[in-house]
Formats: sequence, C-alpha cells, structure tokens
Amino acid sequence: MPSRYRFRGSAFGAAGQVTRPFHEVIEVQAPATLPQIGGHGTGHSADFRHRHILRFDVAHTQVTGSRYGSDDDDKATYSTRVSSVVEGLNIADVITADRVVAMLVSTYTPQSNGEPSVRLVGTHFDNLRIAGVRVEVDLCVEVFDHHHTHKSLSDAYKSNKSESMDESAVQKEGGIRGLIDRLTLRRDSKKDKEHFKKWITDHEGAEDVLPASRNVTALSLVRGLKPEPPGVECCGHMLHIDGFGTIRLAELEIFKTTRVLTMIQVNMGSPCGATLAAAGVMDGGDGF
Repeated sequence: MPSRYRFRGSAFGAAGQVTRPFHEVIEVQAPATLPQIGGHGTGHSADFRHRHILRFDVAHTQVTGSRYGSDDDDKATYSTRVSSVVEGLNIADVITADRVVAMLVSTYTPQSNGEPSVRLVGTHFDNLRIAGVRVEVDLCVEVFDHHHTHKSLSDAYKSNKSESMDESAVQKEGGIRGLIDRLTLRRDSKKDKEHFKKWITDHEGAEDVLPASRNVTALSLVRGLKPEPPGVECCGHMLHIDGFGTIRLAELEIFKTTRVLTMIQVNMGSPCGATLAAAGVMDGGDGF
C-alpha cells in the first residue's frame, strides 16, 4: 500500500466549440474537480441554451473521494465516486435524451497491488432519440464491472475467458477477446470511411494482448443499437448523418489506474461546424 494516495476525479455536464459559421466557445457547464487529497464537490447548471446548437434543462455533477477503514496508511481503503447527469438534452434537434448518466466508482484497498478497481454501475441513457428515432443502446456495463481492474481485463483478454461470469453474455461475441475487438472496432469493415476513421484508435500489440495505444485502451461500452435510424450510417457506437455530422456514444478510455468516460460526443459539419461533448467523467487514483 502507498505511503500517500492521490485521488483522481472530475466531471462535466456539457462543453463545446463552434467553428462555423461563427467562432464561439461553449463554456464547460457544471464542472467539478476532486483535489488529490480527496473531498467533495458539485457542479450545477440549469436552463442552458447556446443558440440552436446545444440546450438542456439541468446538468449536475458530483465528485467524492474519501479514506476509511484504518488510520494506518498501509491498511486504509480509498474510494472515489464521480457522476455526471444531463437532463432534457437537445443537440441541434437531432439528438435528444430525457436523461444521460455517466458514473464511475473506484476503490483502492490493501490488496489492490498498485491499481484500483473502477466500476461503471448506473451509467445509462434514458429515451435517447437520434434523427427522431428512439434508439435503445445496449451498454455492456456488466462486463467491465466484472473485470473492474486493468489486470483482470488484460488477463481475461489473454485467456479469452471471463471467470465466474455468465459466459453466455460474451460467448456469442467470440469470448471476451471477440467482444473487446468489436468494441474497439478493430475489425469493423466501415472503420476506414473518412467520417469514422479519424475517431478510431490504432491499437498495437500481439493478438492475445489487450489492445492499447500508448498504454491506453480506447473503446466504447456500446454493444448494439436498436434500431439503427433510417438514413443514418452506423459503425459500432458511431453514427454519421450527412449534413449534420458524426455522433459517438459512451466512449471509454482505460488506463492502468484511471478510466475516462464520455457519453455523447458530436462533431458537426456543414453548414454548422462544432465539437460538442456531454456527460463526461474521469475517476481513479494511485499511490506513491
């Protein structure tokens, strides 16, 4: 266990930049940051509207980091909870949702061996509509909550087994390795299209090693979308609409001691150019 522990956590409700037909910054809404010593913080923003591009009823965030269990640094447990909730979201009347929730909970115990467990329980979309069509988003939160440490996920990928977990949830994907390869879009036939390829990380490593680039595994929690909206081209968790832009859902970056989750990211193009993000959280921590 560490002689000192560094908490790590932050959250935001929404943010963005507009590049066309004018240049404007959409200030970060409902930001909250956790200092390395732990503590508690919140962010709140209500009735927000930026032109016709972004609006929501309310966004609220919370970050909490605490130590408990023992006065001895070597025996204490360190826990962090980070959440972002955006309600009544509307992006250019193309993307709407009653509620978008991003949540991460990390725990570092005397048995953690240098990396915390990080779970995503509670992360979800409520009534997400894209181009007017209600889309059910199948998020494989339970897989990453089961493999809640970097080592557990890496070992499962190497062995292609998910010990003590209902194998039926992953076997239809070709085991845990097949599922991760699908979530990273490693072999998706559409990934080389111009409007998709710029958002796909080229992971390195052997076939039985967890895909990573510079020690980061970038993927999405989206296992499937039902239905795929008509007139919308889909590539895994990404959707492209001609004349509007590209939408990315529930992207997760997995570091050894940290997770970064952003529920909605949009790159609008022609006639309006903008980069937008909604419901983002970062959680983790390490000792030294």
